[in-house]
Amino acid sequence: KEHQDRCYGGVFFAMASHANFQEDKIVSFCEKLPLDIQPACFGNGAYRLFETDARLSKAAIQLCSRASLSEVRETCYDHLLTRAGSTLHSGTKELAEFCNSFPGIWSSQCRERLDIISP
Repeated sequence: KEHQDRCYGGVFFAMASHANFQEDKIVSFCEKLPLDIQPACFGNGAYRLFETDARLSKAAIQLCSRASLSEVRETCYDHLLTRAGSTLHSGTKELAEFCNSFPGIWSSQCRERLDIISP
C-alpha cells in the first residue's frame, strides 16, 4: 500500500505540471478517478501548485475547494496544510495570507497548526 501511495503521489504531482497548472484540467483528471484515490490526486495537485510558486497558494486552495465530495476537499486541505507548513514561517505576511485564503474553519485551523509546525 505504501509503495502504491508513493507511486500515485508521484503521478499526481507530475500531472499538475503536465496540465500546465490549469485548474480545470487538474480537476477534470482527478474527478475521473476512483473515489478512493481522488483525495491523493487533488492533494498532490494542490501542493504542486503551491510548491512551484507560493504565489499560487490561493489557486492551490481553490483547487481543493473544487472537489465535488466534502471528504475529498477536507483531505486535500489537510494535505496542503501538512505539506505547505514546512515552507511557511510563523508571523509572516505569507502565512497570514495563506491561512486567510482557506474557507471557514480551515482558516483558523491553518493558523493553529502552522504556528505549531513552523519554526
